[in-house]
Amino acid sequence: MSLRRPLLAVLLSLLALAAIFPGLALAQEGFPLFTTDFPPEEFAARRAKVYEAIGTDAIAVEGLDAAIERAHAYAAAGADVLFVEAPTSEAQIEAIARSLPGAKLINMFEGGKTPLVPLARLQALGYRIVIVPSDLQRAAIRAMQEVLAVMRRDGNSRALAGRMATFDEREAVVRTREYLELDRRYGA
Repeated sequence: MSLRRPLLAVLLSLLALAAIFPGLALAQEGFPLFTTDFPPEEFAARRAKVYEAIGTDAIAVEGLDAAIERAHAYAAAGADVLFVEAPTSEAQIEAIARSLPGAKLINMFEGGKTPLVPLARLQALGYRIVIVPSDLQRAAIRAMQEVLAVMRRDGNSRALAGRMATFDEREAVVRTREYLELDRRYGA
């Protein structure tokens, strides 16, 4: 069976959402989640009736006070979650939390500008969403490099079998059965 049709339908749906809501990124479930740096009045005009977070990266250009001021404007325009990008100290993380109402999002990853703060501390400060945009990807890259090195050395990956997911686990994670069912149902 071909998986092309269901995957194409999913891709076209995502592209349609991106065209309807410029500036958004899609969460894992395919729901609009995040826009960044619209002027507050434009954000208010475009705001869809979906859960939406709005962020600003104004710290780097205009400083912390301007970023917080912009985030307040987004809150006034109806944002569900506020995001001030790239605080560079715990003091800035705390100032953002103290200064902004409602739910807040923070972006933290190893090697980024924002210091790593324990989740319990962030929750106590009022952050409700923590995104870690690259740690899993970077760990996966390193794991793939290690597997390739063992395969080059040994001719196969058997030496790492205990560190790998089983084939059945892989099939469950990538949801092969669900996509095959979509193809069976909608394929020609």
